[in-house]
Amino acid sequence: MGRKYKNERELVQWENVIADSFHQKSELKDTESMDYKVNTTYNLLSDMTVKLEELQDHQSSTVPTVDRTIHQTPVQPLPAPVPLSPSSVTVHMPPSLESRLNRLETDLHKHMEATFTSLNWIMTALKEGKEARHREAPFTQFSVEEKRRKEKKKKDAKQKELHRKVFEMLQKGIELHFRARTTPYLSSNVERFPVPDDKVDWNAEYTGYSPPFYTAPSVLSKPAWADPDLTNMSPTERLTAISCFNNQDIVYKTNRVSYCGTYNVVDGLPINPKGRTGLQGRGLLGRWGPNHAGDPVVTRWKTENGVQCMKDDKPVLEFVAVLRSDNQMWALPGAILQTGTSVGDSLKAEFTEEAIGDLAHILDEKTVKKKLKKLWKNGVKVYEGYADDPRNTDNAWLETVAFSYHDNEGTILDKLNLRAGETVDLATWITASRKVNMHGSHLYILKLACDRLGAYF
Repeated sequence: MGRKYKNERELVQWENVIADSFHQKSELKDTESMDYKVNTTYNLLSDMTVKLEELQDHQSSTVPTVDRTIHQTPVQPLPAPVPLSPSSVTVHMPPSLESRLNRLETDLHKHMEATFTSLNWIMTALKEGKEARHREAPFTQFSVEEKRRKEKKKKDAKQKELHRKVFEMLQKGIELHFRARTTPYLSSNVERFPVPDDKVDWNAEYTGYSPPFYTAPSVLSKPAWADPDLTNMSPTERLTAISCFNNQDIVYKTNRVSYCGTYNVVDGLPINPKGRTGLQGRGLLGRWGPNHAGDPVVTRWKTENGVQCMKDDKPVLEFVAVLRSDNQMWALPGAILQTGTSVGDSLKAEFTEEAIGDLAHILDEKTVKKKLKKLWKNGVKVYEGYADDPRNTDNAWLETVAFSYHDNEGTILDKLNLRAGETVDLATWITASRKVNMHGSHLYILKLACDRLGAYF
């Protein structure tokens, strides 16, 4: 009898192939389902329990034999063996197997509990109908939302701990003035006397501490911003030359009051309140005692293609930085405050000089000045105190006051090209981060500005 349809055999074969493929996919889907995994785990545990019981029964039915061979030396007969009961037999599993079984049991319990909670929620929602539309699904041990929440909590805790460590490190740097002990001294070949961390404090005994004297030739040339040289004077002559330490000096028109409080004066020379630096004299600083400086932190939000940049769930800042000529390190565009000018005016002048340069090269100078005036109006003080600086010595040190100036809309300095002044090599915008290698205490000040704005650091 002939075939009813042409290629009927091929059609049957093709149907078989499709059927096999369907069954394979169904089996694979079943094996990947949670119900299959739960049942499989339950069966494995049941099988393992049965085998353990069989092992216990086997050990309980085994009676130890006694060697009754007669030896030359007479021995006392052993007492009759006591049959072992199942309760007296202890089966010790390998620690890894026992730990794995405990984990499986715990996971199975959690899963069954989560399944019951979810099914209960589904049944309740079905009964309530439309009224259940706004009911939130319950969080379970295995829900995606709960997992994300835990991961975020763990990540936030890690970031908080890192933030704390960075803050402590920067604070410790100021307290032990790491940079103030840098050797050789900045822009010279003068080596500082070694000062370990535990010998920085003046109260720590340091027998043999004998730092060299050094004052830079540019300071000894008696510029208007420098004090007279007290190095070769007697203690009495020094106190006669400068008698206003810890006070306003009307003779030399400078402020000798320290943000750190009252500092000691020994043999007519002021003593660094933070401790030993390994060098006496003034180095590159003009004043004996505190030399007051100012540092502006000018910031804006970082954006890419008009979208604000985020990192660790915090907005990212950009700040104006200058590259110093003396040590090739990034710094805030600040400087030592000029005598007779306010802090605000000095900060404005230094920022313009170091980061913008001569305003004459700007076509619309009036508009730029108007925008800068708006920026300076919203300044917030973020720090005043000791500045850990490589120019510091035992008798002269820098102290600074820092203000944060933030362009929140990004429109004040958006079309203003930064231009390095005569005292720096480069002026540019840099992404604010703890990874930036900065001069002196400027990284600590930058962090305080970032904290004020809730920005990433």
